[in-house]
Parts: sequence; structure tokens; C-alpha cells
Amino acid sequence: MKKFFSIVLSASLMILLVGNIAMAKGKSDGEITLVGKMGMDLMGKIGNKDNSREIENSFSVAGEGLYNINSKLAIGAGVEYQPEREMADFVLGHLKYSAIPVYGLVKYTLPVEREFELFFTGKIGCNFSTVKATSSIFDLFGIDSPKENNNGVCFGGGVGFVYDKMFLVELNYSLYNIDEDFCYSKLTLAGGINFSL
Repeated sequence: MKKFFSIVLSASLMILLVGNIAMAKGKSDGEITLVGKMGMDLMGKIGNKDNSREIENSFSVAGEGLYNINSKLAIGAGVEYQPEREMADFVLGHLKYSAIPVYGLVKYTLPVEREFELFFTGKIGCNFSTVKATSSIFDLFGIDSPKENNNGVCFGGGVGFVYDKMFLVELNYSLYNIDEDFCYSKLTLAGGINFSL
């Protein structure tokens, strides 16, 4: 069911973006830009500062809305869907993690070439996550089993390029708090499309 939901969400987002591609244009003061992104989540780790384990690579889909204060600075909000990913230990059992982070963000853009822009982003928000695991997995991390559904803080930062005011590539690092001393971190390589309202 979750795989079906992620496929439908991804397809809907792409249809929306492609359908509005003609609306893309240069940024101006007060303009609103919508961004759709799909990325590969790499080098994921789950655990705490004393003990962390790798978790399988997966993908994520995100949508963001930005208000351009001027040609360089924008503020906005976003939501991301992270489908279930697993950490398996053949002795201790398994752990499955999925999440929907909702966050505020700031974006700073620098023109590099005529058709290229370099940008930096920072985000902070709330992480709505689901964790399913065997109790022995939490013994590995030396913590009590968290609730299956958890809310925590998330934050991150990234850098990327925009080509022709529309197509973007971004690399970002994010940290998601699941429970008091239990976190998930990942590096995401994403591609996406901007369009303006």
C-alpha cells in the first residue's frame, strides 16, 4: 500500500509540474515559486551518538513553496515523503522507518553564469515518523523502545544548481529526531523543477 501511495504521489507531482512548465520564468520580488523534487537518499544512518547503523538507500519526494523577497533571498515551507526503509541485522532482527517531515526553509541564490545559478538552503521543522522494530534492536542502541509513531525536530542544509531558471540539482544533508536520543540522518541527491505563479 505504501509503495502504491508513493507511486501515485510521484506521478501526480510530475504531471502537475510538467503541466505548468510553461509558467516558469525569472524570479522577481514578491514572486512565488513552487518546487517539486525527487531524490535518492544515500548514506543513511539510524541510532544515537554512541551507536549507529546503516539503513538501506531509498528515495524521497518533496514539494516546496518559496516567496522571493528579492532576486537572491527566498523563504518558504515544504513537505517531504520518505517511504519505508529498513535496517536489518540477521542476529537481532529488523527495524523499519518511514517519515513525513514538514519544514520551513530559507534559500539564498547566487548567479554563476548566464543560465546557471548556485543556491544554498537551510531548513528546520517537525518530523512525523513511524518506527517498527524488534525490541532487541533497541537494546543494541541502549535505549527504551520508542513509540511507533513519533514527532521530533528535523533540520538540514544543502547546495545546488538551477539551470535556465527551471531545472535543479541539489545535494543536501538532513537529520531527523525520532525520539529523545534516537535519530535518522541521510544525504540526498535530488533533481527537480521550479515554476512560478
